[in-house]
Amino acid sequence: MAFVCRHFAKELLRGSYNGLYTRGLPASSNAKAIKEMNVYWENNRKKDRPISPHVSIFQTQLTWTLSVTHRMTGIILTAPFIVGPIAYLFASKDFGTYLNMMKSVPTFGEPLIQMVKFALALSFSFHLLNGVRHLAWDAMYGFELSTVYKTGYAVLGLSIIFTMVLMFI
Repeated sequence: MAFVCRHFAKELLRGSYNGLYTRGLPASSNAKAIKEMNVYWENNRKKDRPISPHVSIFQTQLTWTLSVTHRMTGIILTAPFIVGPIAYLFASKDFGTYLNMMKSVPTFGEPLIQMVKFALALSFSFHLLNGVRHLAWDAMYGFELSTVYKTGYAVLGLSIIFTMVLMFI
């Protein structure tokens, strides 16, 4: 993957990337391919077609919503592990000092701390429970459509319960 990214970055920097990977083709077929693609894109522009189907044209379904949410919660949970140590390196005081400073801000500090705690607790509980669901799939359990939906709703419900438990710890 890194090789592919480096290759296309070099092509873009040289100005030789035209949207098609045509290196190694004879000049005649290269020109023909470029001409065909230009005709194709011009027809799509005339008909006002989108480049590809967008998420907005599909009906919302539990399966893909949980999939996207699982990825987002993974990102949310990863960010503190990346930003936290970097912030700790450049911080002049310890974490408790900054937390007490936030708590001392009137009408803003405590609600902000609770919102961050809720977001992290919800992300953690959902990602954990949905991860267990994925492990069950890896073991070849629960592929029937009714089971997929039942376990999806179970993950949502248990995530809320688990988040409330974590909020009161």
